[in-house]
Amino acid sequence: MFNLKCIVVFLSAMFILPGCKDGSNYGSIDSHGIIIDVDKANKEILVDDKENGPIWVDLSEIKNWDDFHSPLEVNVWLEDGITEGDPQQGKAAVIQIVK
Repeated sequence: MFNLKCIVVFLSAMFILPGCKDGSNYGSIDSHGIIIDVDKANKEILVDDKENGPIWVDLSEIKNWDDFHSPLEVNVWLEDGITEGDPQQGKAAVIQIVK
């Protein structure tokens, strides 16, 4: 009887816990850098990523997008990756203020 309870708890945890995500558990960071420009009209920020270069990040899906300003350091997880261009572009799925 005890083993059955342990198995049920273990299996329940395997299915429930993966659904609990915050920015730190979203996966690998797509962009990390300092916000150097803000386009409030288009809800975008320009992040100076030292590895990948500057990237315009669309914050239209982020509820508190107006909290982001220059010169905050941020981690960005993108919905569909980075598009080519100069500067590059991407749409934020999750964004986290580092400092």
